[in-house]
Amino acid sequence: MDDPLRFLQDRLNDDETFMRAAIRLRESGAIVTSPEATEGAFALAEVVRNDPDTAAALTLFTGTGTRAPGEAERVLVEVEAKRRVLARHTSHSMGQCTECEAPHWGVLVCNHCQRAWPCPDVRDVAASYMDHHDFPTELRR
Repeated sequence: MDDPLRFLQDRLNDDETFMRAAIRLRESGAIVTSPEATEGAFALAEVVRNDPDTAAALTLFTGTGTRAPGEAERVLVEVEAKRRVLARHTSHSMGQCTECEAPHWGVLVCNHCQRAWPCPDVRDVAASYMDHHDFPTELRR
């Protein structure tokens, strides 16, 4: 992938979609602890039939056990915080040359912190996605 910010925005969109699906799944009554809760099973079947993201959420929830209350909401808050960081930290193509210490076109720096692009804050946001198959090499530490 050519644009590291596009990669990060796509991952944040994935996280948001998945957690919203997890909330819908929880609110449907399909996640229950009682083995005799057949109403929950019927609710689950209806939700999964109409929403593939919720089906993916179910796979995670059943594969890893019960999630902590409020976890999906916490992840949504984190997604918004990461989006604010990325909105501040964008690349600019007139950076300081490391050899002659003069500004040059084509030397990428961060508009916010003036450090080499991608800056440490963008790399920190990207850290949780390092195992993704499309992870951009320029975001590696």
